[in-house]
Amino acid sequence: MNIRVLVVVALLGNVGSGVAQSVSPTLTFEVATIKPQTGELFQSRRSLSPDRFTEPDTTLRELVEYAYELTPLQVLGGPDWMATRRFAIDAKATGTPTRVEMRLLVRALLASRFNLQVHTEKREMAVYLLERVRAGGPLGPLLRPTPSRECAAAVGRADAAGEPDTPPPCGIIRASPVSVTAKGVTISQFARNIRDLGGMTGVDRIVLDRTNLTGAYDIAEMSYRPVETSRLTGGDNDPGFFAALREQLGLKLTSSRASVDVLVVDSVTEPTPD
Repeated sequence: MNIRVLVVVALLGNVGSGVAQSVSPTLTFEVATIKPQTGELFQSRRSLSPDRFTEPDTTLRELVEYAYELTPLQVLGGPDWMATRRFAIDAKATGTPTRVEMRLLVRALLASRFNLQVHTEKREMAVYLLERVRAGGPLGPLLRPTPSRECAAAVGRADAAGEPDTPPPCGIIRASPVSVTAKGVTISQFARNIRDLGGMTGVDRIVLDRTNLTGAYDIAEMSYRPVETSRLTGGDNDPGFFAALREQLGLKLTSSRASVDVLVVDSVTEPTPD
């Protein structure tokens, strides 16, 4: 079977940073529609045009993960339908919100239309620490600092991810189950996205950045062998994901335990039809 490219948007801030932010009562979409998605399930990608938030096929749990900038392992509780019932979202904001403001707008939408009520807690759980193979030593051949002039403008949007054979826009991680390419992303952003890079990496924990690397970096197509090669074509001769990190990026994943921010769903209801 052919490999379907999965575009992963690099997030902003540290893991769980979105949890602490409050929603301004005046920060709401100008207009928003939420409709049940009952058609055939398809691979969709989030579209963030300057004044719109559009998700043609998503679940409430995925919306919560986006709005609060968390991984799936950090969202706890709530009814089963949060992860199974699908919705089509189309919302328009006033003006041109920033990425942070767009997440806050989605939070406000979830509170008003789904009556979502949540609280935060700290939970100790198994994690991976993303570290440098050689502290203070050279990085891997495929990981290089992004020249400041190349990403001086605004970072790319998910709906402007470009063609698969071209470099992604600044601020975007493009991934398939056998490769990762990125342009102008921080290592903390990369760490936060590792858990969901195609689902074939063998990484089953939250990843915390402990590299102390600052600034933006490019990843020049790191290639790796997926965990279940029988389900895919390609990557057979490449190293596994953990080895690829070491050999190609000069980074490593170390098993550990840490206190992590989690979001607990207290109550939620299905939205009223538009």
